[in-house]
Amino acid sequence: MDNRHNHLGASMQEGADRGQQMSLVHAVMVCLAMLILLQTLMLNIAVEGYLGGAGKVIVPATAGSGLCLAASCWLTAYIHRAGKSAR
Repeated sequence: MDNRHNHLGASMQEGADRGQQMSLVHAVMVCLAMLILLQTLMLNIAVEGYLGGAGKVIVPATAGSGLCLAASCWLTAYIHRAGKSAR
C-alpha cells in the first residue's frame, strides 16, 4: 500500500512540475509578443522619421530594435534550456 502511495505522489508531483513549466512558457510567450509589438512600433517610428526628414531617429530606433532582438533570443534560449533540463 505504501508503494502505491509513493507512486501516486510522484505522479502528482510530475503533473505539478508540468503545470509550472507551462506557466513559464506562457509568461515567456507574452513577453515575446510584447517585445515584437515594441519592435514593430519602433520600426514604424523610424520609417516615419526617416521619410519626414528626421534622420536622427534611425540610430536610436536601430539600437532599441537590436535590444529587443537580443531579449527575444535570450528568452527563447532560456525556454529551450529549461525544456532540456526538465527531460
